Amino acid sequence: MNNIWTVWKPTDIIERKYDIYKFIDDGDDIRLYLRSVDSPQKLTLKFQGMVYAYRNRLELAALCTINEIIDENHNLDASKWTFFIVKNSTFAKSIEEESQGIYPESRLIHFAVVAGSYLMEFITDAMPILTDGWE
Repeated sequence: MNNIWTVWKPTDIIERKYDIYKFIDDGDDIRLYLRSVDSPQKLTLKFQGMVYAYRNRLELAALCTINEIIDENHNLDASKWTFFIVKNSTFAKSIEEESQGIYPESRLIHFAVVAGSYLMEFITDAMPILTDGWE
């Protein structure tokens, strides 16, 4: 089975749903500034490792993907959570194929953010860092 989604919850302080306030790719790193939909909590998600590819789609332009999000138990509602890791990822496999094997899928992490009206996906070699507040 392709694209097995698992919830990423690195700490108990995070809430279920966030909106993306700002996205920055400045050449040094990639940062997402997020705001909780239920409280004034703000978070920064920072990718410090190598990001080989990313894509951003409006939720309505990714309905098939969002509606087909499943986990190993064949049930997961993406509308109830923000952060995911995608195992057996077709996106990561496409990077391996396009790089002619230079970047093997086994060393890549497919990280996804379902926030507000966006689906943002990242292919990286290291997990992002989540910090409380905006840097």
